[in-house]
Amino acid sequence: MDCGVCAGSKPRGFCGACVRERWLQHTWLDGVVRAGSSRQEKHTPDGQQTHEVYEWQARRLQARRQRVAQLRTLIGQRQDQIAAARQLRDTLQQQQQECRDRLAEGKDRLAEDKDGLAKDKDGLAEGRDRRRARWQRAQAQVRADRRVLAQALGGVAGLRLQGGAALDERLFGLPWPQRADWAKYPAAYIEACVGHAVHVFSVLAHYLHARLPFYAAKRGGRLYMRAAWRRADAPAAELAVSPRARFVVALGMLFCAIAELCRAQGVAAPEPADVVGNMRRAVCALAEPPPAATPPPLDVYAAVVEAMRLYADAARPAAALALREAVHAELRRLHLCDDAVDAADRDASSDDENWAII
Repeated sequence: MDCGVCAGSKPRGFCGACVRERWLQHTWLDGVVRAGSSRQEKHTPDGQQTHEVYEWQARRLQARRQRVAQLRTLIGQRQDQIAAARQLRDTLQQQQQECRDRLAEGKDRLAEDKDGLAKDKDGLAEGRDRRRARWQRAQAQVRADRRVLAQALGGVAGLRLQGGAALDERLFGLPWPQRADWAKYPAAYIEACVGHAVHVFSVLAHYLHARLPFYAAKRGGRLYMRAAWRRADAPAAELAVSPRARFVVALGMLFCAIAELCRAQGVAAPEPADVVGNMRRAVCALAEPPPAATPPPLDVYAAVVEAMRLYADAARPAAALALREAVHAELRRLHLCDDAVDAADRDASSDDENWAII
């Protein structure tokens, strides 16, 4: 029947309403059959009308049975679909529960990882603090060691790192000539002071392991300044007062090498001619922390010009001009800073032409 209670009952049964409806249908069918039979008996003999009515009702019942079978088939299909849907729902619920469980486990692991990361972060901070403290202690020890090394190196090189101004400008007991006194001192005294400066410079360059553009060489009791990038048999400038131009070039090379030694230690050489002060700065830089920026290098021609100024006499411009020409010729012979020499000669020639015009 169409009742939902009867369709879902197992074993198959009918409720009161369905039984009453079925009884009414049979009663109606019996009434219809009897009425048709009574009408057919008046027109047709031998019960032919009754037979036709029974066939018609049989066909109706067969069609109804077919519809009921189709409906039952559809109901079975729907029940199968409902069962499959319920199974799928159960599967999805199970998967959803598994996902919830995994998500909860992931949250727990994440919390554990966060705790571990917090501990690691604290450990890293403690380790960084310990390393910083060790680094500071090591830097303090290095500064102390470098200070001791500076004192020892100053003692080896004969430099007084502490004392008065008169003592600071001495090399092995000889006072270093002042800027205005170079032309007044005898040649032997100048060569002795320069020899002491070359000795101290060689010691510092050896102990400080500095790569310098010029180095000092000794040949047969004479001192020479040689370019580091030239071959051994290349021309060199002798550190002898005579001739004056060659000595000025060699002195400029020594100034440039000492300034580069200071630059290698991170300090600047404000006065290239202050040989003793520059070497003292290079030694004292051992006990100081490393500088933030490296000072610029000293140009070779600028160092040579500084050496020329030691012998330049403003009262004798002709002698100063002759010295400059001789120094330029010596620089061309040694192939040092040829571009700077040519530029200086062009500037000098243009100045001479302007004075001639005036």
